[in-house]
Amino acid sequence: MWRAITKRASPFIRTVLLSSALAACRGAEPEPTPPNTTPSLTLSLSAASVTVRAGEQALLQVVLTRANLSRVVRLTISDLPLGLVGSFTAPMLPDGTVASTLLLDAALTAAPGTYTAIVTASAEGVNAQALPLSVTITPVPTIVLKALPESLSVIAGGSESITLDIARTGFTGPVFFESEGAPPGVTTTFPDSPAIGSLATALFTTTSDVLPGVYLFPINGFAAGVSRATTFVQLTVLAPLIAGFDVRVTPEVVTLRHGAPDSTILTLDRRNYDEEITLSVAGLPEGVGMTLNPTVTRGTTATATFFAGPETPVGTYALAVIAAGAGVATASANLTLVVEETPALMLEAQPETLTVVAGDSTRVTLTLMRTNLPGEVQLSATGAPVGVVVSFAGNPTTANSVLLTLAVAADAAPGSYLITIHAHATGIAPVDLTLTLTIALPP
Repeated sequence: MWRAITKRASPFIRTVLLSSALAACRGAEPEPTPPNTTPSLTLSLSAASVTVRAGEQALLQVVLTRANLSRVVRLTISDLPLGLVGSFTAPMLPDGTVASTLLLDAALTAAPGTYTAIVTASAEGVNAQALPLSVTITPVPTIVLKALPESLSVIAGGSESITLDIARTGFTGPVFFESEGAPPGVTTTFPDSPAIGSLATALFTTTSDVLPGVYLFPINGFAAGVSRATTFVQLTVLAPLIAGFDVRVTPEVVTLRHGAPDSTILTLDRRNYDEEITLSVAGLPEGVGMTLNPTVTRGTTATATFFAGPETPVGTYALAVIAAGAGVATASANLTLVVEETPALMLEAQPETLTVVAGDSTRVTLTLMRTNLPGEVQLSATGAPVGVVVSFAGNPTTANSVLLTLAVAADAAPGSYLITIHAHATGIAPVDLTLTLTIALPP
């Protein structure tokens, strides 16, 4: 008789059997996707643009992203302008190295401007990666000083100033000033320091005991981050003025006619003297009067007015204008006074009595007797009867005689008439001469 013999399965067998049963229920699982093993390279920069000043340097970080790439990566930069050099701290990056630093070095001679450079990363077996980099080169900041003017004079004890022209390049900050080498007794100050504009003032102040002479010394301009600029100034120190004054007359010749005044201006050129000055005129001829306005003055001008009486002799006289002040030398100036005859005019005709037959004419010489009257004389006639025409040969005239014509018409009424000749000239009263005209009937 058979007897069944059973044994309990082990845990491992049970697990295998259970897994097989579950797999039969789900069906078979898909195969896994194989990984991408194609090498690749990505390049990035810490900034897309950079600014570097001529004579200085700038830094950028270059970062690589590798994928399945163990080969050496080479970094290069191209299209740089003249005077700008680019270099990498690690131009060749082996496996495991993904960063380098780009150093941009701009020479002092590099031309300012904005340029586009190309940063490239390349390795065997992958496409090269290139990125544009905008590089701006700025000029070296400078200042240039120019003294306007470059030379000046100052009297010891006084002060003078000049203008400083400031030319900036690549710099807008304040500029400070200093001077050195000035002689003892000369102080230079800069009221506008620090200057923010394009102009400044340099003021030179001297003491009264500074030694006269010609001095050349520099003025320096300086600012943060900028090279010092220098301009030179030539300062001439003159000996101090001795207190006093001079007197001038304008005009230097005064012309008088009897009864007609004339004036001249007295000008005082003061030198370190502010006190009162007394004015006078010496050498006046007999019959000439004068007024001074003012006689005593603290100013610089006065007026002298002259007039000649009828008894003043005609002639030319030398006068002296005198200016006197306390504690200083007296000053004087020459003045010429000319006394002329009073202009006058007299008329004369020969003859003054005329007889003319109706229908006829006659001529008379009219004489102009002048006294200090060289100008034109205007002639005219009044009182002529109807039918009588009076004319002058040359009118107005500067001559001493004129031909006068009397034309009598045939129908002029006979009789005696008084015809008055008038003479007019500038500066004198009108002068008259009366002619007697008799008109006779024809025979």
